[in-house]
Amino acid sequence: MGWFTKDDHEAAHNEGQDDGAKAGATGESHYTGMLFSGRSWEEQQSYNQGYEHGKSTTSD
Repeated sequence: MGWFTKDDHEAAHNEGQDDGAKAGATGESHYTGMLFSGRSWEEQQSYNQGYEHGKSTTSD
């Protein structure tokens, strides 16, 4: 993960899905942006997809 390694889209997507599921369950944002995660832009897109998917599976 991060700027100096190969992009890991699966891991980023899974992280996003976990955070999205938490957000959907609690109603609070658990979103982690690029600045705090150290993800590349491409990884962040995978995270965003996972986040939306995770959120949609838990929210009403």
